[in-house]
Formats: sequence, structure tokens, C-alpha cells
Amino acid sequence: MFIERPDADGMPQSRVQPVLVFEGMRGGGKSALLASLSSALDQQAPYATVDFEAIDGSTDVPEVLSGVAFQLGRRCGPYGMLDCPRLTAGLEVMRQDLDLGNRARAAAKVIEVLGRSRNVDAIRAILKDTGTAALGVVQTHTGVPVAGLGKYTDLLVNRITARQGGRRIVLGAYQDWYGHRGRGWKNNPIDVLVDLNRWAGNRDSEDNRSRLSELLWDAFLTDLREGFTTSRHPDELSLNCVVLLDNIDTELGRRFVTELADVQRGLLDDGGFAPVPLTVAATSRGEILANAAVASVVDCSELSWQPARGQAWSWCRCRLPDLTQEQIGAMLSMQALQGGNNSQLKAMIGSLTGGHPASVRLLLDAVAHDPSAWREPAAILDRQEPGTGPGLQTVERKMLQGLLGRLPEAGESYDDLVTCSAAFERRHALSLFADECALLSGNLVTFGADVDRLLWSDTPDAAPSVLRRLLLRSLAMRGPGLPPDVDGAQDADAGSTAWTAVFTALRDHCRADDAENRPDPAGESVAALYYTLALGDLASVARQLGSDLGADDCGLWLERLEAVTSAPRRRRRPDAPLLTPTEQMRALLHQAGRQTPSVEPVMRLVAARWVVSDPFVGSRRRSLHLQISADLTELVRQKPNDAEPLLMAARHHRRQAELWD
Repeated sequence: MFIERPDADGMPQSRVQPVLVFEGMRGGGKSALLASLSSALDQQAPYATVDFEAIDGSTDVPEVLSGVAFQLGRRCGPYGMLDCPRLTAGLEVMRQDLDLGNRARAAAKVIEVLGRSRNVDAIRAILKDTGTAALGVVQTHTGVPVAGLGKYTDLLVNRITARQGGRRIVLGAYQDWYGHRGRGWKNNPIDVLVDLNRWAGNRDSEDNRSRLSELLWDAFLTDLREGFTTSRHPDELSLNCVVLLDNIDTELGRRFVTELADVQRGLLDDGGFAPVPLTVAATSRGEILANAAVASVVDCSELSWQPARGQAWSWCRCRLPDLTQEQIGAMLSMQALQGGNNSQLKAMIGSLTGGHPASVRLLLDAVAHDPSAWREPAAILDRQEPGTGPGLQTVERKMLQGLLGRLPEAGESYDDLVTCSAAFERRHALSLFADECALLSGNLVTFGADVDRLLWSDTPDAAPSVLRRLLLRSLAMRGPGLPPDVDGAQDADAGSTAWTAVFTALRDHCRADDAENRPDPAGESVAALYYTLALGDLASVARQLGSDLGADDCGLWLERLEAVTSAPRRRRRPDAPLLTPTEQMRALLHQAGRQTPSVEPVMRLVAARWVVSDPFVGSRRRSLHLQISADLTELVRQKPNDAEPLLMAARHHRRQAELWD
């Protein structure tokens, strides 16, 4: 839809296109999507790819733009080899050392440069600069090794300059455009090119950078528009050129794509300019559109019609979905794992990852590499990642690196990221910045830049949840105290761990907030109970929920129970005995001690739900689901007039029991 040029009177016509932005956190399949698009486009339409995370800090928008033009110049069927003569002339002048103190001498040098007959050396230098910006792409799509890049550019130079259009480039026939720019202006083109050189020489000025980029963008888009209209086979050019931009959330990526969107909109607003035969698809973690004007963005699901001229959106948001349980199951079937239960493994991996594609792929590969660990998700994470050679990590560290884009401990904000992962809500994490708390080493600036965007992303995918689960495992190992001997229970040293300090601070904040804002001072909010349970105080949570059962609607009470029992549990010590889920529940009840008869079934229910809701718990869950069903049925006697939600939940857990060992 977005790359097609619809037919009108027997000729393909370009139409207004927004920039397509595929949103999602790291590991969501965005880069894989662009790779598949580039493979599908090969020899079907001219295309270029840029990964902004692979570009060093010395590169700016003009250099990336030249890299894009370089790639679009590959020969492609009826499109031939697209020239960008105006852009090339501008880039050539931009690179010159002009005497800007004497405009006459500077103008003479520009005329000399543009008029130099068959200036192969100059064109080769431009293309080599282009190849530097696009080096990884050239290797990927041509098979040319790094050492062969010069030979590849030489070949392209010879092809360009052997053609009449190529000779016109170096002879400067396109310089006049810089005077009128298709708008009927009367500027001296040489003066404009001298100014272009001056802007390029002082890019520390934002005004200079903006003027330079706008002029080169205009030249590039004009070249593309004319390249299609003057083609030898214009009736066969049914697809746009395509530019695929990966990881545009860098400073350079944001400037590159926003300048493109602004220039395209400006050309349409000027009137008299046909749409450019160009489709741009970019990947973002949500930052690029976070501050965009609402009227300029449309979700892909809403694109049921093509806007009229002048009504174009600048941006189209396309959010990639996480994998479904069915898709995870299909991936499992393709791997043909030896041993294990595919339906149980599918459910456990789905629960732990939420369908986050990269995490699912890594866990499946790890299980294929070591099938003995399939029953215990936590054991899979502790295994070494598949592969051979030095530098291998555990599956957990590899997953964290994939979610963060770096090694887990890299960057000063990692410790604060671990600490903030304990927060039930974003506003609770902000409370940790209180002076008396002193649990964070950073400030609100680093929180917004490194923590907030990772744990509370605007993109509705599973990555933040997966990251939070893994970071909480790190929190449980931090501090002088050891993790608990038994899953969920506290040992003698647990009071000194960071886990205790962080969750205590969060609980106390919520209790203070409850006392100030809740109409019922005797009750506690879900968040306060969540933090209390994370601290291992099962008895207090059970008593509060038992009291709430008498007052709440049963449906609302079950929602409250589910939210509270989603609290994280401490990570067990690696050398501690591995207990079944039922044994873990019994250990929790033993630690909590005896309660009144009315609280006992609620406490068993909370303990069982807490264990079974843990995404790291193993596959031996049948008896635990049956216990939950029995306790829910017993609670019906306390709410006989509002029993239906409890009975439905009990039936659900009986069905769940059939899926597990």
C-alpha cells in the first residue's frame, strides 16, 4: 500500500506518503522487519538502509543523506541507476576549502569545481564518503568485504561518468537549480553554493545546520522526482524508492527523519510540486512521536483512505504486536524439541516474556541447547547462552543486554534502574527521590533519560514487564544479606538486603498516601498490600484481604487479589534445594504461622496465588491450582449472595490444573 504508485491514465503516479514509524522496545522485531523488507525489495525497487546506532558521532545529516543516495544508485531493473546530480553538486561544493573572506575567489573556485571535465577523482571521493556512512549496508547487500569497498565505488563511478547524465553532473549543468529551486527565484546559483559551503563549515550554529540540511534535502527530493519522470521506462516504475531507517531514536536519527518530514510537508505547502516517489520506514522505541503534534500522526489501523493533497499526515505509527501463545507454540513445533511438554513450555515462556520476540527466541534456543532445564524457567535463565567460544554469558544476562542495548552493568543509571523496577507505579518510583530516602544515586534527569523510558515506555509491548522481572532478580541479589533459603521466605540476613530497604520505602510511602487520600483509613490500597507481600508479610496481607472480602463485591475482590499476588518474590539462592510449587506454598504458610479459622483459607489462597502467579515458577502446578479452586469454593460460604464470581474462578483453576503436572 505505502510503496505503490497507483496508475492514472496509464502512468504510475506518486502520492503523498507519511513517514512510517514502527514502534516497539528493543527485541520487538523491528530490525528484523526492516531486514525482511530489504530482502523483499532487492531488485524490485531502489532502496537504502541506515542503522543510526551503527553511525559514529562525527557523521551529520548531509553525510547520511549522501549514503542514502549512494545506495539508491545501485542498478535495479527498469529504474536503472538513479542519479542525484543536484545533491552531488551540493556535496562536492560542501567539501571544498573555499576562501570565504573573498566571495569573488570563492565563487571562482566553485565554478572551477563544477566545470572540471570528468572530475572522476572528486566523484570518487564523494562516493567513498558515502560508502563510509553506509559501510555495513554495502557489506550486507553486496557481499563486498570492507577491503573491497574502494573497488566497488570505483566501478560505480565509472558507470555514472560513462553516461551522459553522469557527465552533466561533473560539468555543473545542475548548478542553476540552486538559483531558482523550482520556485522561480532569481538568486545567483554560485552565491547560493558559496553560502552552502559556509554553512557546512560552521555546523556548530543550529541555524547553519538547518539551512544546509534543508537545501540538500530539497536537492535530493528534486533529483528523485525528476529521476522518475525522465526515466526511459516511466510506465514501469510502479513502486516508490524506499529508505529503511533503523534505530532513529539517536540524536542524529531524530534530526534526519524530522527534517525529511518537514521538507516534504514544506514542498507540498509551497504548491506546484508533485509528491516525491519516496517511502520512508523507520524503527523507534517510541521517542520520535512522543512529542509530535497529534494532528500530524495517524495509527496504521486508521489508514482506510488516502488523504487529499495538502491534508497529508507527516507520520504514521505502526506498533508491532508481541507474539501470541499460538505463535510461540508454532515456533516450538518448528524446533522439534526432544522431551518436555510443549504446551506447558509454551505457557511458561509466554508468561515470563509476555511474547517479547527476542526473549522468546533466546529462551527457545536455550531449551533446545539444554532440554533438561525445560521445567524451570529460572533454571533456564541461569544456564549459559547457546554457542561456543569466549565471552558467553548466562541466558539472563544475554536477555538483559538485548532489552537494554548494552551490558547490564554498563552506565551509571543501571543501579537506579534495578531499584526503580520494584515500583508498582511510576509515581511510586518518583517517591524514591525524596531526600530522606537516599536509595537512588541519580537524579530526575537521569531518571527520565534512562529509567522512565525503559520501565514505563509509551509503547504497549511486553518489553518493560520482562525487563522489570529480570531487574528484580538482580535486586534480590544486591546487598550484604543473602537471598532467602526458600522461595518467598526470609532468612536471618534478609533484613539487610536492598530488597527489604526498597520495598519498605515504597510500602511506607503508599501507607502515608493512603492515610491522606483514602476515604477508609482502616484499609490499604492494592499497591501498599503489593509491597507488603513482596516483603514476605503474608499474614498481614491475608488479614486485610479477609476483611475486604466481607465488604467488597466478589468480582472486585478477585481483581484486587490478582493485583496484590502479582507482587514479585525473592530469588532463591542458587545452592538452595529446588522445591515444587506446592512445597513453596507450604513454606510460606509455615513462616506466616497460625491464623484465625476465618483467615486460614484466605491466607492459603494468597500464598497459592502468589506462587502460581510467579513467572519463574516451574511446571508442577496441578496440585496448586486444585488447592486454589478448593479455597475459592470454601470462601463461597462467606459470600453466599455474591458467589458467582468465586465459583467461576474456582472452575477456571480446575481447568488450569488439567494443563500441568
